[in-house]
Amino acid sequence: MVPCNDPFLPSDDINQLLCLQEKTDSTTAFVSEECFNFKESTSDDKTSTSLLPSMLVSYHQSTRTIFENYQMQVNSHQESILSSNSSILDNLVEKKSVDKGVSMVHAMWNILPLGASIFSLPYCVIAGGYFVLPLIFIISAMADATGILLVDCLYAASHKTKQRKKVNSNYVDIARCVWGVVGGHIFNAFLVFYLFSGCVVNVILLGKSIHDLLHSSTKFSFGLLTTLFSVLIYPTLFIKKLTVLAYLSMAAVFSVLVGIFTIILAFFLELENWKNNIDEISLINANGLSLASGIIMLSCEVHSVIPHAEGIMRKSSKINFVLHRSFIGTALVKFLVALLGSLTYGSTTQSIVTLNVATINRSAHVVCSLTTLLYAILNYPLNMFIISEFIDNFIKNTKIKSSVPFFYLWIACTRFILITLTVLVAVFVPYFAVVLGLRGSLIGTCLIFIFPCYFHLKLKWDILSLRQRTWDIFLLTVGILFGAAGLYASVMRLVVIIQT
Repeated sequence: MVPCNDPFLPSDDINQLLCLQEKTDSTTAFVSEECFNFKESTSDDKTSTSLLPSMLVSYHQSTRTIFENYQMQVNSHQESILSSNSSILDNLVEKKSVDKGVSMVHAMWNILPLGASIFSLPYCVIAGGYFVLPLIFIISAMADATGILLVDCLYAASHKTKQRKKVNSNYVDIARCVWGVVGGHIFNAFLVFYLFSGCVVNVILLGKSIHDLLHSSTKFSFGLLTTLFSVLIYPTLFIKKLTVLAYLSMAAVFSVLVGIFTIILAFFLELENWKNNIDEISLINANGLSLASGIIMLSCEVHSVIPHAEGIMRKSSKINFVLHRSFIGTALVKFLVALLGSLTYGSTTQSIVTLNVATINRSAHVVCSLTTLLYAILNYPLNMFIISEFIDNFIKNTKIKSSVPFFYLWIACTRFILITLTVLVAVFVPYFAVVLGLRGSLIGTCLIFIFPCYFHLKLKWDILSLRQRTWDIFLLTVGILFGAAGLYASVMRLVVIIQT
């Protein structure tokens, strides 16, 4: 085995970066999941990340993909070892994950598709009509189906024993099996863009929440308040310990759950408005429905964490059961929030429904504003962590990296520039629903529909039945249509807003 001199890894861990993993239809050796775990994360992070909801848990694992180009420097040495170590590689492929012991309940918590986008669903009903409500279940069911396809892509039949073996550990591994090394770079590009746009959404949410909370007592504009309170985020960008980031993100999701519970209580405080607003909502609005489809797709995006959740389960064969329950349960919550929120506020429903709560109850208004504010602040650092490490990659062989003062100056400046860019985009494009629609239509469509279906067809074509091929192509086609319609509607809505 060949040591990897990776400047981004602790020196004690360099010689442990030796794992090889056999990949189907490829002669290149790649780093296995355990290789890129930081030393500080060997125990605490496995515990904490096993409890993280949504795709946040996948960031720790996904961090390694940004550095995988380093491994290419030693591939020539590794390939010479492959032929003499085939039996060892076979064992590595079949070896269980070291943190494999999570119950189905914890795994379900990991892939729970809930986030800040749920606060825009009442607005989606107002914009797209009542047809948005069944659309929530339709897209959730389709996302559930593509999640199953993605899990199937993790496995392949052994040429010797014909037994089903796990040959991939995450989404990026699957992409590399289909597209080679280019696939990893493509997925990294999607990941960086997705995370950056997520940071923009967090800043918009922060600005909207604090402006709604303080606008009656201050004359400061949305842009100024957003800029001032974004200073609270800057210190969190220097956190490097993944355990701390994991707990921050977990606290962020708990704040969303508190916010959901609070707004549902607020809805029931305004029961008398339901009868008045029920006739204001149209059955279907084509333009608004397209925008709503992008936001709903974004709310279902947990596919980047599904392979990891399956890998750490005590009974990985139950992953389909976990997926079904997760998507069904959250679809019911989304349906409830979307229906009750739209009936409560009618045509006055804002793109972030928590902003409407101020008209009902002051206490509920403060709780909702604080929960969304906390979510934005606590969710931001883990989103930006991957991007920061990606940027740091450009100085790996320079004097800046070797000089401690210059390196700290680099970190301070780059983090400041990154947060400034997200604040600028948020201030100049402060349209929460439109940004969500763009994210869902562009990235959500690829991660949920296009990639899983295409990868499954590419890897399994020879063994798929005609019925399964037809089903994969159907999901792929419908997903593309949803994404294209949502993208068009989001762009047109943005153009209209800017012009007016």
